[in-house]
Amino acid sequence: MKRVTGFARIYPMIKVLTLIIAIQIIATGDLPQITHASITILTALVSLTSLTVINDYFDIKEDKTRKLKRPLAQDQITEESAIALATLLFSISLALSHYFLTPTCTFILIINTIIMTIYSHYKEKSPLCAIYQGYFNGSVIIFGGFSTNPQNIAIIKLTVIVASLIALTSAARKIMHSIDSQNGIKYKRITLATYYGDKTASIISASLIIITIFLSIIPTTTLGQNYLYMISIADIILAYAGLRILINTKYAMESQRFIKISMIIIMFSFVVAALL
Repeated sequence: MKRVTGFARIYPMIKVLTLIIAIQIIATGDLPQITHASITILTALVSLTSLTVINDYFDIKEDKTRKLKRPLAQDQITEESAIALATLLFSISLALSHYFLTPTCTFILIINTIIMTIYSHYKEKSPLCAIYQGYFNGSVIIFGGFSTNPQNIAIIKLTVIVASLIALTSAARKIMHSIDSQNGIKYKRITLATYYGDKTASIISASLIIITIFLSIIPTTTLGQNYLYMISIADIILAYAGLRILINTKYAMESQRFIKISMIIIMFSFVVAALL
């Protein structure tokens, strides 16, 4: 049992659970129906575990070098068994999505598995890892929002905007993380910072923040003044983080912390506006 539970990572699971509950509140304008929310979360977590197995499969050598306590790195499970487990979990998530959720959700599960396989294979050679990771966070929002089968075009647009905001801020934060060298592993991977240089990476990160700020203003006409007040706080924090990283890349660690705070405020802004 330990061989399987070792692929279940608490922090990513909590993040997925939180994002799905939040977007379902936003999409329905009310607290989510317990049964439906539970099935959606279960499907997402099964798929997440499948993706984790795929990622660990490609990271075996690095994980062994870093002496991480992961099933494949510690030889608690064979590579063949890991492939079989990932396939089984993927199949279960597809079945749950097909019978209880929507075709869009099923499509997202398939696309995410394909992208994760490509990402895991090329992440040591590609500087675009931050973009991939931003996409995955955004896809959780799309998955949770479309699981409610929204018929209203306005709700669909709102879900896409929320997903875009989370994807953009996640990517910007990850780029800042790649600029920071305090963790001692900066040059052990190819990132935007190591490939194009810290200054170029900071400009890209700040550009994503600017796009985020402009996108965040769009729902104001639909969600009203309460949303505007709260999202303005998030935008100010984002603008500050972007400005700091442009002034000096040594502020990368500080800026990514501010972005994380702004991401929480962004989600809170949408949730409160949906419930009021």
